[in-house]
Amino acid sequence: MAYGHRAEADTGTAARMLILLGVPLALLGARFIALDHLPLTLCTFRLATGLPCPGCGVTRAVCLVTRGYWIDSLHRHPAGLAVVVLAAWYWLHAALALLSGSRDSAAYGEKTVRRLSRGHELALYSLGLLTFWAWNLLQFARSGEALMSFRSSVLGRILAVL
Repeated sequence: MAYGHRAEADTGTAARMLILLGVPLALLGARFIALDHLPLTLCTFRLATGLPCPGCGVTRAVCLVTRGYWIDSLHRHPAGLAVVVLAAWYWLHAALALLSGSRDSAAYGEKTVRRLSRGHELALYSLGLLTFWAWNLLQFARSGEALMSFRSSVLGRILAVL
C-alpha cells in the first residue's frame, strides 16, 4: 500500500514539473513565434465546412495577450485571455505545491479534474463559448462570406459533386 501512495506522489510531482516547464514555454512560444500570422488554418472543422469552429481564434488571441494587446485579443476571441489566466494560475499553483514540498501530490490532479467535472464551471464556459460562436457565425453570414467559404470547403465540394 505504501508503494502505491509513492507512485501516486511521483505522478503528481511529474505533473507539476510538466506544468512548471510547459506553461512558460508555451507562453514564450506564443509571444515570440508568429502563430497569429499563419497563412493557413489548422482547424479541421473550418477546413471541412468553411465555417469557423467555436475555438477558432483562440490561438491568435493567446498570441495577442502575450504581446500585450489585451483589447485586440478580446475582439479576436474572449477565451484567449481566459486561457492565459488559467495557465498562469495552474503554473503558480504547481510552483507553490512543489516549493511547499506537499506530500499530497496525487490529490493535485484529482482535485482539478473534480473541480472541472462538477459541471457548473464547465457549463458556464461552454455556454460562453457557444454564445460567442453563434455571434461569430451571425457576423460571418452577414458579411456574405459564409456561402462562398462553404462552397470552397471540402464538404461543399463533395456536396457540389452529388
